[in-house]
Amino acid sequence: MTPLRWKEEWLKRPVFRQYDESIIEEESEERKYQPLPYHKLRYDMERQSLDAGEENSTEPKAWRRGAANAADDTFSSYPG
Repeated sequence: MTPLRWKEEWLKRPVFRQYDESIIEEESEERKYQPLPYHKLRYDMERQSLDAGEENSTEPKAWRRGAANAADDTFSSYPG
């Protein structure tokens, strides 16, 4: 299996981050990359999926499961 290589600066950076217009470039990286609280992520995903016309709401678990399945399919097809 091929290991994933990440840039050092991205290792501790949350994928889902809070958006804050008041943050300017000179602000600290710590404040700039505050993680999005799970309840906010879940609420936003549910609302957006229903607004898009989905019959059922989508939760973060569905995205995690889909990403894991895609990674398994991708890496299992490589020989070696």
